[in-house]
Amino acid sequence: MTSSTRSASNIEQSISKTICVHLCLSVVNKMGIQNRTCFQVNLRDGLCCRVCGRAPESQAHYHRGFEYHHLQMRSEGGEDEVENLILLCHDCHLLHHKGKLMLTLFDDLKPAPTFACHQCNAQNSIETVEMNCGWYRCDNCRKQTHLWVHCGFEHDESSTRKDEL
Repeated sequence: MTSSTRSASNIEQSISKTICVHLCLSVVNKMGIQNRTCFQVNLRDGLCCRVCGRAPESQAHYHRGFEYHHLQMRSEGGEDEVENLILLCHDCHLLHHKGKLMLTLFDDLKPAPTFACHQCNAQNSIETVEMNCGWYRCDNCRKQTHLWVHCGFEHDESSTRKDEL
């Protein structure tokens, strides 16, 4: 690899990491929800809307058009806990807040304390696994996997993460 190729690769990795961290932090800063909590909600809900089942358009944009909805509103004492949050597409979220869509009770909101690695099937603790912006590194095999692949969507080669967690 030439120095100019290496330099271009380093710049690409730096930009990719900056964009990923910015998107992740903007969600956390805008809503005040911890990144690990968002990761757990995305994992539990399979990156799809809990009402209509809409899936993201691509791995690179898995977070666009989806919003975290508080079942018990913050103004009524609802907290930013996994059991109080569901993933909704923008359209369903808007319809709900306009009073045109009633949400039913959800029985399966408690997060699992562990999840199986997509690569080696080893169990990872949700509390200790290295993760960032939808990526996690298996505690056992140390391979990085995106929730997009973990949730059963086809891998998008153009979105392969090149930097380290």
